[in-house]
Amino acid sequence: MFSPALLAALLQAAQPVPAPSMVVRGVSVINPVTGLVAANRTIVIRGNRIVAVGGKTVAAPRGAVEVDGTGKFAIPGLWDMHTHALFGLQDQNLPLMVANGITGYREMWGTIAQAKQYRTEVASGRLAGPRFVASGNIVDGFPAVRPGEVVVRTPDEGRRAVDSLADAGAGFIKVYSMLDSASFTAVARRARARGIPFGGHVPYSISAVEAARLGQHSMEHLNGVTEACSTDEAAILRDQNAWLAARARDSTSVVSFVVQYERGHARVLQTFDEATCIRALRRMAGYGAWQVPTIGVIRMLSRFGDPALERKERAPYLAGMLRGLWTMMASDTTYARFGRADESKRAFHELERRIVGLIGKYDLPVLAGTDAPNPFTYIGFGLHDELEYLVSAGLTPLQALRAATINPARYFNATDSLGTIAPGKLADLVLLDANPLSEIANTRRIQAVVANGRLFRRGDLDALLDGVARAVAAEPTAKPE
Repeated sequence: MFSPALLAALLQAAQPVPAPSMVVRGVSVINPVTGLVAANRTIVIRGNRIVAVGGKTVAAPRGAVEVDGTGKFAIPGLWDMHTHALFGLQDQNLPLMVANGITGYREMWGTIAQAKQYRTEVASGRLAGPRFVASGNIVDGFPAVRPGEVVVRTPDEGRRAVDSLADAGAGFIKVYSMLDSASFTAVARRARARGIPFGGHVPYSISAVEAARLGQHSMEHLNGVTEACSTDEAAILRDQNAWLAARARDSTSVVSFVVQYERGHARVLQTFDEATCIRALRRMAGYGAWQVPTIGVIRMLSRFGDPALERKERAPYLAGMLRGLWTMMASDTTYARFGRADESKRAFHELERRIVGLIGKYDLPVLAGTDAPNPFTYIGFGLHDELEYLVSAGLTPLQALRAATINPARYFNATDSLGTIAPGKLADLVLLDANPLSEIANTRRIQAVVANGRLFRRGDLDALLDGVARAVAAEPTAKPE
């Protein structure tokens, strides 16, 4: 699915390749494909590649850096498959990701120029950061929802948008909610012709199954998926298309997005059918679509005003700009209504959790993503929250671990280099103090991270966190807790 050029960009050195070799001894290696744990293994790393995994007798290169893995568990480096880190805060966001064991991520919005700048800064060694693939700006319908979107009014504009982003070096095309069906279809076909994947929101104009049939590679936040679980999906789509058409003519003459959103959810709640849902999920998977539920952020939307969402222990790492944005969103009347907790929102969130449980029950393609830094969704730390939410919704710890390790490798068609700890793979791995297959929260118990062959021991990871905390404290707008 991904072109050789895009894979080369994805797999290029996200950290400067270190000179010394490395050997990790006595560690238990977890295989997320099989779920097997191989005890007392030796992992040998040369440059940014794993060259051997075996028993005590495996020879290490002379002068290799020794890492004691006794009592530790090694997992492949974690991936956050839906986040927003590049908007001027990369000096803080990227180290937070490494400190949380994230060695790769999907950047879901921003400019190609920002992505290129990030690659340069990390490759130079100035920043500690993960490898990544970035979409560039969002492709959406008229009128735009967010600043910087590529606005598409016609199929021709859709095709030109794909060409422009592909030529600029986008790793994939991110589609959004307000695209009309004709423009979405044109974007889909052009993306496939150009050999560039597309994913994002299933637009309100089209069914999730049809979007998958047209080649949508990932579906975020269960958008469109909940409607596909309704026996009244066709009527819901007709209503949404009528609303989109009226909005394009005169956005002031229709009910707000929030009201339309609430109406759709109310109808889905009334007409949800599990058998319909299972058939739709299986059809989407059959077409190759991956689900990225971002269950943490949709949980936040069901209880936006709940002070329990704020994590005081993470306050030192929250940039003043983000703190201000979250405060603004909490006081904005539109967002306040959108996120106001009530019984219907709680019920709808329970329905979303039920759908995620079905994804787990039938072992359908799923990826872990946070949508950080939306309010109360924290860069780096949020991925561990997301894994716990996935398990609480019905996935097993192994399925959740797969969603952040081997499944991203499968999604990128890059299992030859990512997703497991084996000879020939990139040296992205995390050493944990306890087994995450016993308790998924153990992914938080990080003792060391190897990111593209660069070793961060616990002291180094603490230093990354301290550096972010100092930067936040030094901000002129930062306020003490």
